[in-house]
Amino acid sequence: MNGNPELPDMRRVKDWIAIAALLAATLVFSGNTAAQPIVKKSNSGLCHCPGGQFYDRTVNFTEFDTIGACLASGGREPQQGQATCPTEPPPPSVSSLEIEKYDRGAFGGWADADEDCRNTRHERLEARSLNEVETSPGGCRIVTGLWNDFYTGEIVSASSELDIDHVVPLRWAWERGASFWEREKRREFANDPANLLPVSTSANRSKGAAGPLEWLPPDKSFACEYGVA
Repeated sequence: MNGNPELPDMRRVKDWIAIAALLAATLVFSGNTAAQPIVKKSNSGLCHCPGGQFYDRTVNFTEFDTIGACLASGGREPQQGQATCPTEPPPPSVSSLEIEKYDRGAFGGWADADEDCRNTRHERLEARSLNEVETSPGGCRIVTGLWNDFYTGEIVSASSELDIDHVVPLRWAWERGASFWEREKRREFANDPANLLPVSTSANRSKGAAGPLEWLPPDKSFACEYGVA
């Protein structure tokens, strides 16, 4: 008897949300700040640096990443009163980064970290069962047990009626920064036990890719705990 009815560790879920949100905010911020050209060469051939007294007034110009590139194009040195020009190209803005279409396969699928033939799905089914589980021949798959579906409040005994839900959905995370993570970090996120719950297939389909602030479980006794994630 496992006797493991406790709520999932929402603190770890919060950490993943914070990581995704921080990266997304960083990308947006860099996109906003880098949208303005770094060095402007006016029609008269003068190179203007950001912060200089004539920089904002120069509306007809050719843009360059550095002062060196501006001068190499035939531009003239900034005059007195100009700010210091950057000598290195700016970091790429979010608009210049290619945000790829969502690809679930980029998260690597279920892992078998301890190489016991039982992947993350079945590890979570075993860990969350309220009583002893029954396995398939060979022990690689969990077939029956007793699970509390936190989303609906129902008790389920057949694993075929359950999905392992990512509390913070993969697509939701992908669109908020996970698309720029290293593959190993995406795989870690997809297999983190703190972000995984056995729930009914119907509840999981209803939730879809909605994030924690966009969808609440039908069971109100868990909705509060879920919503504060």
